[in-house]
Amino acid sequence: MCLYRLYSEHAATAGRALRTESGLRRGHLAANAYSVVHFPLIAGTIYLALGVEQVLARLAHDQAHHTAELRLDWTPAVALFGGTALYLAGRATFLSLSVRSVTPGQLLAPGAAVLLIPAGRFLPGLAALGLLTAFLVVLVSYEAVSRRRRGSGGPNESA
Repeated sequence: MCLYRLYSEHAATAGRALRTESGLRRGHLAANAYSVVHFPLIAGTIYLALGVEQVLARLAHDQAHHTAELRLDWTPAVALFGGTALYLAGRATFLSLSVRSVTPGQLLAPGAAVLLIPAGRFLPGLAALGLLTAFLVVLVSYEAVSRRRRGSGGPNESA
C-alpha cells in the first residue's frame, strides 16, 4: 500500500506535465518516463513480493519446527530491502523525467533502503517485515508533511 501511495501521489502531476509538452519532446518524455523508467518500478515490486513470499514461507515452515527466532537469510533480506530500493530509485528517476522535481528525501530513500539490508539480515523474518513497513510508513508520512510545508496541496490541487 505504501509503494502505491508513493507512486500515486505524483502520477496526476506527471500526467499534467506530459500533456503540457508537445511534439518530439512529448514523445521522448512518454517513452522514457512511462516505459523505460517503469521497469525498475515493476522489477522492484516483483523482487519485494519475492522477499515477502520467502519470509512468509519460512514463517510457516518455522512454526512447524518451532525455530521462528532464527535470523533472516541474505536472499529474502536483499529481496525485501533491495526490491524496495530499486522501486524507490525508479520512482525518483520517473519524477525527475516527468515532473522535473525530486526532493532530497526522494533521492536519499533508495540508499536508506539499501542500508537497512544488514539490519534486516540479522532480524527474524517478521521483524524484518516490520522494519520495512516502518521505513515505508515514515517515508510516506515525511513526503506528506513536506508537501504540506511546501504548500503544494498534492496532486489533487486545482491547476
